[in-house]
Order: sequence, then structure tokens, then C-alpha cells
Amino acid sequence: MLISLIPPSDNSAGPTVDVSSRPLTIGRAPDNLVVIPDEHISWHHAEIRAEGSRVWLKDLGSSNGTWLNGDRVRGRAILKDGDTLRLGPQLELGVGVTDDTSSHAARQELLIEDPETGLRFSFHTRTLRIGSGTQAEICLDELPELGGTITLIDDDTAATLRLEPEGSELRVEPGQDFEVAGRLLRLVSSRAINVPTIQPTGFPYALRVTLDGTDGPEAVLTDLSRQFDYPITAGNRVVLLFLLARKLSEDQRDGVPLTDAGWCTDAEAMLGIWGRSRNSKDANSLHVLVYRLRRELEQQGFNPACVEKRKKKLRIVLSEVDVV
Repeated sequence: MLISLIPPSDNSAGPTVDVSSRPLTIGRAPDNLVVIPDEHISWHHAEIRAEGSRVWLKDLGSSNGTWLNGDRVRGRAILKDGDTLRLGPQLELGVGVTDDTSSHAARQELLIEDPETGLRFSFHTRTLRIGSGTQAEICLDELPELGGTITLIDDDTAATLRLEPEGSELRVEPGQDFEVAGRLLRLVSSRAINVPTIQPTGFPYALRVTLDGTDGPEAVLTDLSRQFDYPITAGNRVVLLFLLARKLSEDQRDGVPLTDAGWCTDAEAMLGIWGRSRNSKDANSLHVLVYRLRRELEQQGFNPACVEKRKKKLRIVLSEVDVV
């Protein structure tokens, strides 16, 4: 059974997702099939699943509700072709339902996953570069500036990867691990769906930060999956988070894609923290500051990779930021 989610004003058929084997989950959490980074959408908001010849819509206890053709869904409701779905107060989507899976294949996207951090990388071109340099799409500090490249040769249900600099070719199935430049990576597949206002999201954390708190700079990082708030009190760490959150907020406002949003140069960060021209001592101090911030977050159960450091630049990758 295939489901299409499209804006009511759009006359195109829209992409389709096969719900025959698993439900289509919708919400803010990154583990949903459709991720909606909207504060009015719950972490796990709703799901669509097929049972026999019927398709069911279920509200997952969302805070702002799910509506089907104007009626609020409480529990489950049957979903039909041509229905209108509303999530929260404003997101409306048209629904297409078909059981002709042979005529509409759901698009599969192959991704490279770093099992150590859980981060995934798309083949926006046919090649992904891995290393520590600024040109690397998969950036790992312990590798040379260009540790290797992964070239996608075909992209059906599996992939043939050409690994450089070794020059070898490897046939890899989704879920299979392989190694590049001594680092373990994994090929994974994902159903690709494009719905307006639905975008990639960062780690499931929310940050509220201000420089004008009662006792000076204040920051609170929230793990949305655990509903756990952690206050960060060290002054320079809070200032760094403020600078990175402000940059991410500005880029999001300007429509910069998440893959490119939020990057702050080392020079900008050092000037914002210490208020003087860049020098080698400041550069070393910044590296120490990032290391200590990451270690503090890891000790509290956060993934330290949410503070992403590359050569001469850094950013935070979060679902929500609130700069006061």
C-alpha cells in the first residue's frame, strides 16, 4: 500500500511511501520516517499504517492534535485517497492512497552512516570525500586532510563503491559495514520523501541560551527524548554556545540548508569569546574549550557530536535553538 503526502494546492502526485511492511511515522523526532521540525508538532505525532486493504491514521497522543477532513482524530481513523490531513494548528497535507505498488515505486536513497556517531551522509554528488580537511563531506579529525573517497557506481538495491586511494571496488548491501582509511562505515538505505516544511533535523536537543541571565550568561540544553534539562554554567562555554546558536538561528531564518547552516569560523568564535585578534594561543584555547564542552555534554548523556568541529570552523547541530 502506497501513501502520498502533498500540499492541497499542489496538483502533482507527490512522492510515495510504501506502508505495507512498516508504518509511516510523523513527528519532530529524527527516528520518524517523516521529520517535521515545527514546535507545534509533537516528538512522535501521528502514524499511518496498512492493515489488509485498509489504511489507518493514528494520533500518538500529540499535544496539538491530528485532524482528518476537519475532524479531530482520537485513537484511529480510516484514511482514504483524497482525504485532507492536518497536523497541529497549521500544517495541512493532501493524502493519496493506492494499492498498486507495481506502478509507483517508493524512492530509495542510499546513505553512508558513521556507526560511531550515528551521523548519515547523502550522496549529493556521486562521490563522498572522507578526511579532516574542509573539503571533506565525512569529516573525522584523526584522519589526514583527505583520507579517501567513496564513489557510488550504481544505486539500485545495493551499491558498488569505488574506494580511493586503494582503487578497489566493493559490492555492498544496505546494512553492511566496510572500511575507508581505517574508519568503519556502513551503507544504509532510507525512503526519501519530500514534503514542504519537512526538512532534515539535527540531534534531538533544544538549546535556550542568553548572555543577559540573572547571574550572567546562561544556557540550558534539553534532551527532548528524555525530557532532561541540563544547565551549562561555565562562562566561556555558554558564550560559545550563544555564538553558535545565533549563527544557526540566522542561517535557518535565511533558508540555508541544514547541511550548510550554523558554521562559525574559529576566528569569529575566538573574537566573540575573548574579544581580541586571533593568535596561536587563542586557537589552542578554543580547541581546549570545545573539548571540555563536548566532554561535559557526554558525561550528562548527550552525544558530544552535536558540537561539530572541522578545520578552522565549528557549529552545533540541534533540533531547536532559542537565543534570548
